Amino acid sequence: MADALRIDMVPAIGPGPATVARYRPFRLSITLSAPFRNPHDQADIRVDAVFESPTGARLIQPCFFRTGDPGSSRWEARFTPRMAGEHGFHVAVHTPAGSARTAQSRMICVDAEGDGFLGKDADASGRSHGWHFRFDSGRLFRGLGENFGWETPGEPGGTFAERLPYLKSLGCDFLRTWEGPGRADLERGPMGPGRYDEAVAAKVDALLEAADREGIFILSALDTHNRFLTKADYFNPPAWQDNPYCLAKGGMCARPADYFILPEARACLKNRLRYSVARWGYSPNLAAWELWNEVDHLVESAGVPKASVIAWHGEMSACLKGLDPYGRLVSTSLSHHEYPELWSLRDLDFTQRHHYGGTEGFRDLADTYHRSYAKPFVLGEYSLRWQGTDKEPVAAYERELHLGLWRGLFSAMPVLPMSWWWEFHFRHGHGTHLAAAARFLAIMMADGLPLAAAAADGGKDAEALAAGNGREVFLWVRNRGRRILQGQSIRIADLDAGTGSGGPGAGGWTVASFEPRSGEWERFAGAALIDSPGPSLALRVDGLAPDQDRAFRIYRSIGIERPMASA
Repeated sequence: MADALRIDMVPAIGPGPATVARYRPFRLSITLSAPFRNPHDQADIRVDAVFESPTGARLIQPCFFRTGDPGSSRWEARFTPRMAGEHGFHVAVHTPAGSARTAQSRMICVDAEGDGFLGKDADASGRSHGWHFRFDSGRLFRGLGENFGWETPGEPGGTFAERLPYLKSLGCDFLRTWEGPGRADLERGPMGPGRYDEAVAAKVDALLEAADREGIFILSALDTHNRFLTKADYFNPPAWQDNPYCLAKGGMCARPADYFILPEARACLKNRLRYSVARWGYSPNLAAWELWNEVDHLVESAGVPKASVIAWHGEMSACLKGLDPYGRLVSTSLSHHEYPELWSLRDLDFTQRHHYGGTEGFRDLADTYHRSYAKPFVLGEYSLRWQGTDKEPVAAYERELHLGLWRGLFSAMPVLPMSWWWEFHFRHGHGTHLAAAARFLAIMMADGLPLAAAAADGGKDAEALAAGNGREVFLWVRNRGRRILQGQSIRIADLDAGTGSGGPGAGGWTVASFEPRSGEWERFAGAALIDSPGPSLALRVDGLAPDQDRAFRIYRSIGIERPMASA
């Protein structure tokens, strides 16, 4: 087989090595002659591009099938170097009939601007910092965006081509979807388990190219409980009988639980994971893999044993970690149950819950998860009602969208809470709330310093949340009473975490006021610092109407100057 293996490079290799910029994809087109029945079955044929970094580290980039037959098939590798310098590489092919490899080639990675891939932000002991993720470059990241579960062509803003530029225009940089890399309907229709629809894959290619252009990071859910329903739920008819894994459709599973238990089904999923890493793993804009959307629904309504779900997640998260040469974040999501054994799995990097109803408990929820599992917590979906958008007035959904974002800003979350009902909010122009949150978040992150919670107490009439970065304090106040706030004192403690220093007497402080609904820095005569002993601050707030909120940046008058309109 070695004589039948031929490799062509894109870009073409001349007398010297190929050159690519750091964090940009290096693409190889591979033509070979090798026996296979299913090019997507790694037990049948496996093609790898094996890279050696400038430090000697060995990185295996899986390759994916493009077209052809055993006589002549075309494959592709997409590899993104994270280190400048010379990389050696070769291509290896493995089949039951034997193995072959090319001679060693060289690629030069030149240094370039960019932050690279997202990972956890951990301290020296390995404990994750709950407020951010961190790029390869070291820059901290707090994401802001929304859900866009699936495309609805024909609806305003209903395609990725429309939605991603819209999110960028608001200052957002994050999106969660069921139609991203690895999406379940790669195996749709007549393709069946283990064979992938090129038209679907091409749509994902286009999504990642758009995400790169617009600076949007994708959380991609690989599967969802809806496809495994054996009886109707609130929104969906039974779908199991149309699932390609169902026996009636030519699959191998007599019941949904078999998908988690049968070796043949698990092998098919591992092939899809490999294909997904091979085709889309190259992109830094693929922020994280989400193995399941709301997998607890299958335990609750489809008879899948919880123990099988947890064992499956342990196996598949480890599989992804072994396949993905970029160490990408891996998680899953639960709707409304608690599975401590699931979140304790080593290879799930962050926890994720969905929440429908009032958002007042977001900070406590994030703290509880972070304290329990020492992992970042992501609130992957939220809204006032899960049943739809016709149960309450439009203003009620808008209000909870707004409050959820601001409570998330002051909670230990590396991505702010992501709203559901994206078509509804788009139709009613609620993106202004995302834009306002984006402006304040940019100020919170401008110094590149890690955030930490500070304790704020507004008494029974004022909801108050605070955070600091070692130099500044950020505060959000909402009037939760029935009367206009007059002379309300907001005390902020734990300033050793927030500013590393004492109160107003230690050099003086300045207060800048932000209107959370308009997104503007405005002068607010109703806020003034008052004397407070020890490592604490106190702010007096006047004139805040019931349910009105206001945010503040409190910083030293000397040493932290930043242009800020009307501040």
